[in-house]
Amino acid sequence: MKITDKPKSMSVLHWLSKKMALNNIGGTEDVITKVINHQFSSTYEAMRTNDSVEISGFCKFYFNTKRYEKQIINLSQKKEELEIKYKKAVSDKYKNEINEKLEDTIKQLNHLLERKNGKSKGNI
Repeated sequence: MKITDKPKSMSVLHWLSKKMALNNIGGTEDVITKVINHQFSSTYEAMRTNDSVEISGFCKFYFNTKRYEKQIINLSQKKEELEIKYKKAVSDKYKNEINEKLEDTIKQLNHLLERKNGKSKGNI
Protein backbone atom coordinates (compact mmCIF):
# COMPACT_ATOMS: atom_id res chain seq x y z
CA MET A 1 0.00 0.00 0.00
CA LYS A 2 1.71 3.13 -1.25
CA ILE A 3 0.44 6.68 -0.92
CA THR A 4 0.97 7.02 -4.68
CA ASP A 5 -1.89 4.51 -5.16
CA LYS A 6 -4.32 7.04 -3.67
CA PRO A 7 -6.58 8.85 -6.16
CA LYS A 8 -6.10 12.63 -6.04
CA SER A 9 -9.83 13.15 -5.52
CA MET A 10 -9.84 11.10 -2.29
CA SER A 11 -8.69 12.28 1.13
CA VAL A 12 -5.95 10.32 2.89
CA LEU A 13 -8.34 9.47 5.74
CA HIS A 14 -10.96 8.10 3.35
CA TRP A 15 -8.35 6.20 1.34
CA LEU A 16 -6.77 4.61 4.45
CA SER A 17 -10.18 3.64 5.82
CA LYS A 18 -11.21 2.07 2.54
CA LYS A 19 -7.91 0.15 2.15
CA MET A 20 -8.04 -1.15 5.73
CA ALA A 21 -11.68 -2.21 5.39
CA LEU A 22 -10.96 -4.02 2.12
CA ASN A 23 -8.03 -5.86 3.75
CA ASN A 24 -10.25 -6.93 6.69
CA ILE A 25 -8.03 -5.08 9.19
CA GLY A 26 -10.73 -4.67 11.78
CA GLY A 27 -14.19 -3.62 10.78
CA THR A 28 -16.15 -1.56 8.36
CA GLU A 29 -14.89 1.59 6.70
CA ASP A 30 -17.09 3.69 9.00
CA VAL A 31 -15.66 2.09 12.17
CA ILE A 32 -12.09 2.49 10.93
CA THR A 33 -12.73 6.17 10.10
CA LYS A 34 -14.09 6.74 13.61
CA VAL A 35 -11.04 5.06 15.18
CA ILE A 36 -8.64 7.17 13.10
CA ASN A 37 -10.55 10.38 13.91
CA HIS A 38 -10.57 9.50 17.61
CA GLN A 39 -6.82 8.81 17.59
CA PHE A 40 -5.99 12.16 16.02
CA SER A 41 -8.43 14.15 18.15
CA SER A 42 -6.88 12.54 21.25
CA THR A 43 -3.43 13.42 19.93
CA TYR A 44 -4.56 17.01 19.39
CA GLU A 45 -5.87 17.25 22.95
CA ALA A 46 -2.64 15.75 24.33
CA MET A 47 -0.57 18.29 22.37
CA ARG A 48 -2.42 21.10 24.14
CA THR A 49 -0.60 20.17 27.35
CA ASN A 50 2.54 18.31 26.24
CA ASP A 51 5.56 19.17 24.12
CA SER A 52 5.47 15.86 22.24
CA VAL A 53 3.13 12.95 21.65
CA GLU A 54 4.06 9.61 20.10
CA ILE A 55 1.66 7.30 18.32
CA SER A 56 3.40 3.95 18.63
CA GLY A 57 4.39 2.52 15.28
CA PHE A 58 3.30 5.63 13.40
CA CYS A 59 5.05 8.88 14.29
CA LYS A 60 5.95 11.41 16.96
CA PHE A 61 4.51 14.94 17.02
CA TYR A 62 6.50 17.83 18.51
CA PHE A 63 5.23 21.19 19.72
CA ASN A 64 7.09 23.93 17.87
CA THR A 65 8.15 26.45 20.56
CA LYS A 66 9.54 28.99 18.09
CA ARG A 67 6.24 29.07 16.28
CA TYR A 68 4.19 29.66 19.40
CA GLU A 69 6.53 32.47 20.50
CA LYS A 70 5.86 34.15 17.14
CA GLN A 71 2.14 33.55 17.67
CA ILE A 72 2.32 35.28 21.06
CA ILE A 73 3.85 38.34 19.39
CA ASN A 74 1.30 38.29 16.55
CA LEU A 75 -1.65 37.84 18.92
CA SER A 76 -0.40 40.67 21.15
CA GLN A 77 -0.25 42.98 18.15
CA LYS A 78 -3.68 41.85 16.97
CA LYS A 79 -5.08 42.50 20.46
CA GLU A 80 -3.73 46.06 20.45
CA GLU A 81 -5.13 46.71 16.96
CA LEU A 82 -8.56 45.38 17.94
CA GLU A 83 -8.60 47.50 21.10
CA ILE A 84 -7.90 50.61 19.00
CA LYS A 85 -10.61 49.65 16.49
CA TYR A 86 -13.05 49.09 19.35
CA LYS A 87 -12.42 52.56 20.74
CA LYS A 88 -12.93 54.11 17.29
CA ALA A 89 -16.02 52.04 16.39
CA VAL A 90 -19.22 54.01 15.88
CA SER A 91 -22.00 51.45 15.55
CA ASP A 92 -22.95 48.91 18.20
CA LYS A 93 -22.99 46.10 15.63
CA TYR A 94 -19.39 46.82 14.64
CA LYS A 95 -18.35 47.09 18.30
CA ASN A 96 -19.89 43.68 19.01
CA GLU A 97 -18.04 42.09 16.07
CA ILE A 98 -14.75 43.58 17.21
CA ASN A 99 -15.42 42.56 20.82
CA GLU A 100 -15.99 38.92 19.78
CA LYS A 101 -12.71 38.89 17.85
CA LEU A 102 -10.95 40.55 20.78
CA GLU A 103 -12.26 37.99 23.28
CA ASP A 104 -11.16 35.12 21.03
CA THR A 105 -7.72 36.68 20.57
CA ILE A 106 -7.31 37.19 24.33
CA LYS A 107 -8.35 33.56 24.98
CA GLN A 108 -5.76 32.28 22.48
CA LEU A 109 -3.08 34.59 23.87
CA ASN A 110 -3.75 33.54 27.47
CA HIS A 111 -3.57 29.86 26.53
CA LEU A 112 -0.18 30.34 24.85
CA LEU A 113 1.14 32.43 27.74
CA GLU A 114 0.04 29.79 30.26
CA ARG A 115 1.74 27.11 28.23
CA LYS A 116 4.90 29.20 27.97
CA ASN A 117 4.96 29.64 31.74
CA GLY A 118 4.46 25.89 32.23
CA LYS A 119 1.11 26.07 33.98
CA SER A 120 -0.68 23.70 31.62
CA LYS A 121 2.14 21.20 30.98
CA GLY A 122 1.57 17.56 31.76
CA ASN A 123 2.86 14.14 30.87
CA ILE A 124 1.24 11.22 29.11
